[in-house]
Amino acid sequence: MNGDKVRMKKQILFVYLIFGVAVSNFSHDAQAATPELWVNGKRVSQANIQVVAERRNLEEKFERWLDAAVADLERILPLFGVELSPDAPFSIIVGGKVPEPLQALVKKERYPNQASVIRITDREIHVTSPGGRGLGKAVYTFLDRLGVRWYIPGKWGEVLPDGRMELSKGSFVEGPDFLFRSFYWGKSDSYPDMAKDYQRWHLRMRMDNEFGFSGHSYSQYIAPPHKYASDHPEYYSLIGGERIAPPQTYKRYIHQLCVSNKEVQQLAIDFARRRFKQSDLHRFASISPNDGGPFCQCGPCREIGGDVEQTVFLANVVARAVRDEYPDRWVAFYAYSGHLLPPKGMKLEPNVVPYIVNSLHEVGQAEWKYWSAPIRKTGLAKVITAWATSGGRTALRFNWGLNGGGLDMAGFLYPYNWVSHLQDDFRFFLENKGVGVM
Repeated sequence: MNGDKVRMKKQILFVYLIFGVAVSNFSHDAQAATPELWVNGKRVSQANIQVVAERRNLEEKFERWLDAAVADLERILPLFGVELSPDAPFSIIVGGKVPEPLQALVKKERYPNQASVIRITDREIHVTSPGGRGLGKAVYTFLDRLGVRWYIPGKWGEVLPDGRMELSKGSFVEGPDFLFRSFYWGKSDSYPDMAKDYQRWHLRMRMDNEFGFSGHSYSQYIAPPHKYASDHPEYYSLIGGERIAPPQTYKRYIHQLCVSNKEVQQLAIDFARRRFKQSDLHRFASISPNDGGPFCQCGPCREIGGDVEQTVFLANVVARAVRDEYPDRWVAFYAYSGHLLPPKGMKLEPNVVPYIVNSLHEVGQAEWKYWSAPIRKTGLAKVITAWATSGGRTALRFNWGLNGGGLDMAGFLYPYNWVSHLQDDFRFFLENKGVGVM
């Protein structure tokens, strides 16, 4: 039985390696079986938890994230033999301002508002973040430093350390390398619904994909056919002399937009502005083609170019229009299939992000290659580098898993040595101006 547990931990360790942090300023004494929390050479037997975060300034979602993290903290500390008492002399403080001596370190982080800040003294541990988005993450960073692991969603994935975990006096600042980080847990009819377990695991792993990218948007959000097709067929792609825009209300569209149409451009600009106004969470507005359907063949659109040229053209139009009003937001689109490769002779605006999907067949790459080599040694590397040098930033969406029911799709079998090159993949993404990875 113990052997089975060891094998299971090895199999699922890759999940932690993606999002784990380097563990420092604690030592591990494996002589004791029950976890114990020691701070500066003294065992903590009692502690009071004080949440001093200013909730009035928190987005509702950030508040829920913080509450979930504090609930885990309050549940796990007693497992370390720590009694929770409001009268205890030792305090764990969550929230509040970043201590002034650490503010300079926070500013050096790639994304300061998501940074975890931990300060340890003889009488307290202060866990905070300069931004509401980072508060829950900071609590989980602290639990991670105690040796708590969540290898998979659900109760079976939680693992606590054995023995004495000792924290030493000092400070620690850590921020993520990517603005958004996600891992998609697909559901199957043959498995129970693990949505709640997954959502909690997502928080515990400090992942974050709440940035407003809404996927395919041409007909889903910008110009829905049921709203515009009857009166404005000119908004949609001209194919063989006919506007392809049946008034559909479902999500499968067999057309694109006429991107050279000034009214279509304004609809796209208006959508991006609405998206950004809805919430500060929305850092991206998707100006992305439909999933399938031919691109417009009218004269002005043909002058713009083919699939990828029309895709970049409309994204650039929107990006220029909203840049001054929203200088810290981006316009994004899926780069895959017929618009996987960047256009020649057309630069991206600096606030445009191609969301690159690992379209293997389009670069003549067999799936097994991605199981056995770092991305930088595959055909997709040139695609990522080419987008990175086209002007804007990049984001990466990699599909590992059965896709569409076809046995030849990417990731039908998990790559046996994925862990061995995953860290290099992330370094490669950062080298190529990556702002997010899913």
